[in-house]
Amino acid sequence: MNYRALTHEDIGVFSEAISAFFLNMTHEPAAVRTAYILDGTPAPLWGDFNGVIDVSGGFRGSITFSAPYGMLSRVLEAIGEREHSIDRCLDVVGEIANMMSGRARRHFGEELA
Repeated sequence: MNYRALTHEDIGVFSEAISAFFLNMTHEPAAVRTAYILDGTPAPLWGDFNGVIDVSGGFRGSITFSAPYGMLSRVLEAIGEREHSIDRCLDVVGEIANMMSGRARRHFGEELA
């Protein structure tokens, strides 16, 4: 199967998704750093918590969001959550990864499964 290469505009979908999430949840803009396209399996994980959603169709790989505990604690505080347990952090990371995946599916359409 031939896979489509991502463009600069495609990568912007992920940065916009993260920015929208943090603005909506914390009412503060996020500082989004460079997005990385990595060729490797499995995706490297950098933070204490990781949300990974595998994709297929016209693409192969995964949508991954990694974050340290401190960052997730700040998100939980901003939304009024007092419990900063591992389970709550996993919920936040999963929610962010799912939101990114949903935005990507809207952007790429049937190419992304």
